[in-house]
Amino acid sequence: MSGRQPVPVLMYHDVDSDTAGGDPFTIPESELADHLDALVGAGWRTEKITALADKPATEGTVYLTFDDGLTSFARLVMPLLSQRQLSATLFVPTGHIGESAHWHRREAGSPEVMGWAQLRALDPDIVEVGSHGHSHRALDVMSGQRSSEEAVLSRRLLEEGLGRAVTSFAYPYGYHSRAVRAEAKQAGYRVACTVGYAFHQAGSDPFQVRRLRVGPGLSGPGVLRLLAEGQRNRGTMIAVRAARPAWRLLRRSRQGRGGIGSPRSQRELEHARRKW
Repeated sequence: MSGRQPVPVLMYHDVDSDTAGGDPFTIPESELADHLDALVGAGWRTEKITALADKPATEGTVYLTFDDGLTSFARLVMPLLSQRQLSATLFVPTGHIGESAHWHRREAGSPEVMGWAQLRALDPDIVEVGSHGHSHRALDVMSGQRSSEEAVLSRRLLEEGLGRAVTSFAYPYGYHSRAVRAEAKQAGYRVACTVGYAFHQAGSDPFQVRRLRVGPGLSGPGVLRLLAEGQRNRGTMIAVRAARPAWRLLRRSRQGRGGIGSPRSQRELEHARRKW
């Protein structure tokens, strides 16, 4: 694959053994199994996301990504991947390891982020573990110092906790800016994912990897159509991009001045180490 040809990167979040719907970020285990079977049946191959920085994407390759590092990945997703000899990338917010993913608000309660023992048990031949920031807060509305620390601290924690290199990043909520992208690169990452609701383009910026979001209700054939046609709400996304500056200002005012900040970064590191 060369030039600006489309590169499909799929974005998942949570998976549940219960088929009951209602959460746009959670799909039933049976649907994920259908997706993976459809990919295998159609001859698609999988790669971990850092491969985009290592070599040109090849036709027929899809990149599976899972945000938030939730326990369902170890419990439900890993067996499905292993059975089909597929690979994926898991993005973990280090400040919430072993704790509630409170940004997932549900009537039944928030899911849990995997603990260190679960993360270490993941087969690195199947799954690449990347960073999803530290506090799982939008980086583009933080000060440069705080957003830089999020990228640096989360990578350091993962590398120390897992004992292997961490070179991929996913911006929390997909929000980024030119400065945030530069900070991710400076922190030592080689590729970083946004949302985008679109195909990534071969040869384009590896720190703006766009993804196609997968939600509930999508069948195996539906996933194949997604890979062929892309996300269908392109007009909506163009409008969203046009409103991005004003939306960023509003989010900055709501987020306020909280954050890990330099005085707290060492304490955050020591707190995480105690959880190992």
